Amino acid sequence: MTKEDLLDRICVMFGGRVAEELVCGDISTGAHDDLTRATETARQMVTRLGMSEKLGAMTFGRQQTSRFLDGLGMEERTYSEETARAIDNEIRAILEGQHRRATEILTRERDVLERMTRRLIEIETLDRAELESILGGPVGAAIAAAKA
Repeated sequence: MTKEDLLDRICVMFGGRVAEELVCGDISTGAHDDLTRATETARQMVTRLGMSEKLGAMTFGRQQTSRFLDGLGMEERTYSEETARAIDNEIRAILEGQHRRATEILTRERDVLERMTRRLIEIETLDRAELESILGGPVGAAIAAAKA
């Protein structure tokens, strides 16, 4: 998976949260799992995959497993407090950048967001056919257009 693929995934994970911000003017606990996954993806990009321009192509920390904890592992921190702050800053920058990107896309596509919101209020869940009806075509084409 490429860096751009991972950034796209994080952007998508922010979609629900940003939709709430734009449509409701508030946020709820609904995006908790998405925020957790987005943060973990960004952390892996920075600490395991060498996808940080500021920190370079290297890994940070070491996974430690315990035979007493049934495969649960801990991370051995093998870096300084200064590096820990730099890692946190890089993770934050990735997350803020993708939150901003999701906001730009959903603001630009506000009419689609409003149609989806109305339909979700009516039926609670959208399947692919319903989504394509709202988007006016295949999901893949809409995604490609939104990225442009």
